[in-house]
Amino acid sequence: MKNHFAAFAVIAAPGLVWMLPAKSGADWQGFMPHLNCPTGQGPYEAATADFDGDGILDLAVVSPDTDTVGIMSGNGDGTFDSPVEYATGEVPVAVLANHFNNDDFWDLAAVNNTGGSVSILLGNGDGSFDPAVDYDAGQTPFSIAGAWIDVDSHLDLVAVDPNFGTVYILLGNGDGTFQNALSILNPLLPFNVVTGHFNSDGRPDLAIAAFEAVSIHFGNGDGTFTAATNIPACFGSFDIATALLNDDEHLDLVTGEMGMEHVCVLLGNGDGTFQAPVSYPVDTGSFSVAIQDFNDDSVPDVIAANASTADVSVLLGNGDGTFVYDAHYAVAGLPSAILTADFNGDDLADVATVDYPVNNVSVLLNSGNMAGLRNWQLLED
Repeated sequence: MKNHFAAFAVIAAPGLVWMLPAKSGADWQGFMPHLNCPTGQGPYEAATADFDGDGILDLAVVSPDTDTVGIMSGNGDGTFDSPVEYATGEVPVAVLANHFNNDDFWDLAAVNNTGGSVSILLGNGDGSFDPAVDYDAGQTPFSIAGAWIDVDSHLDLVAVDPNFGTVYILLGNGDGTFQNALSILNPLLPFNVVTGHFNSDGRPDLAIAAFEAVSIHFGNGDGTFTAATNIPACFGSFDIATALLNDDEHLDLVTGEMGMEHVCVLLGNGDGTFQAPVSYPVDTGSFSVAIQDFNDDSVPDVIAANASTADVSVLLGNGDGTFVYDAHYAVAGLPSAILTADFNGDDLADVATVDYPVNNVSVLLNSGNMAGLRNWQLLED
């Protein structure tokens, strides 16, 4: 169920941003009550892809408690089967699904926080995976992203180690193997990373949520990056997502703030710089954020998983880089990660959260746009 709050408009003054009530006017019906899909012990993060080739999205869920990644086959109705588990390195805390060996089967890369490595599990196309092969990635890597960083058309990996302020680049060979990691120092507290073209030179760059700033490392096109350019951001920046939030064709950023009651939007200028961050209220602990068009108006929206209140908050986009608070929706437990995709084949974006304390994935199916009044239901505290 959900609790509808007043929407907010942005009024800016020098050095200060305020949110004032405004009307959304959307006909979107929101999300249905969450479905529960049991996981293995202690799930932490997930990725989604069609691992078994049946045309239905599946989940890969890493569990640091058991040093495994669990494959949960999708049923096409928003539910998922119990996981089939594969061993990773020690304490996996992040996972990426992509194609590492050019065979059209989905592969996995899991970041092992205690093991100091990235585990590569090559997919067989039927939902099964080869045993993990580990690659060194510092001492305590925490997050991962993939991109074509150099000019060889092989997917490469980026892993971030917050404890030692280091970013690791693992260049792919195109056959599922990777070269020894290159390292870049980041003097702040780097957590999660996204890749994109932030300065319009055609070379992939990195944007890292670094607690008190966002660090931009500009790509040189050969697998190396510049030192960090630190951009003012909201305090506590922990997670990060990127998309085109307005119509200027420059990539923008959204950050989730650890322990805070807001998310922040940084609009890109196209030259590697960003406008001052604007904060939007959500529930406490916006631990994970994602960008997606939920109300089918061709405008990106933002959703935050609130790690302190066991719910998710939705901000609907106006198309100009501003947002209005729509509602929040309960999930089964305190979410450690969030992802969005069409899990039931109705061409609407759904949401899944990884609920670490209760060994569960909560799936929120999109109700879509319907005629008539919205069903305003209060989320019981």
